[in-house]
Amino acid sequence: MEVSSIGMHAAQPQKGVDVILTAGHILVALQQISARNTDPLDAIVVSATQIHGGDAYNVLPNKVTIRGTVRAFSPDARAAAEPAVRRIVEGIGLSTGAQCKVSYVQQYPTLINSQSAARSAEAAGSSVFNKIETNPPQTMIVEDFAFMLQDRPGCYGWIGNGPDDNGRILHSAWFDFNDEALPFGASFFASLVEARRNI
Repeated sequence: MEVSSIGMHAAQPQKGVDVILTAGHILVALQQISARNTDPLDAIVVSATQIHGGDAYNVLPNKVTIRGTVRAFSPDARAAAEPAVRRIVEGIGLSTGAQCKVSYVQQYPTLINSQSAARSAEAAGSSVFNKIETNPPQTMIVEDFAFMLQDRPGCYGWIGNGPDDNGRILHSAWFDFNDEALPFGASFFASLVEARRNI
């Protein structure tokens, strides 16, 4: 989204609209989507991940750009987020006098596993792994595989890469792929193929 107005000297904020302050109000208010606009049983996460604006310490800029992501387990909650974002941003823009433009792109569908595919994955995994977690904590990490599940039943799972201590988690600069996990992954997929061939 983009928040814009007339830039001005920091000592004379009355000569324009402070887009930094407006962006701050937007960032805080967006959290009401999960806290007050969504059924508590429908988990949703609204995260602002980027904010860009200004070049000088003594100038209030004429534009601030905010980027982020919305994640939800429920397709209905996910669909309801967009009008809520627009309502909040446009309302704050009206209250401060800034021009606010929202560009909202729904990129990924909700990933929903097929129960029969999950059972097949569990059976194949039991021949490879010492431990299988069939009901892990849900996560809102987005995955391209969700598109495939819209056309064909399937199951998305994690093979595991070892502990994520010292911040070595996905998208971390300290992420360290465990090469020793590769043979287990290959064996798991081979087991899936063999089970499918024997049907």
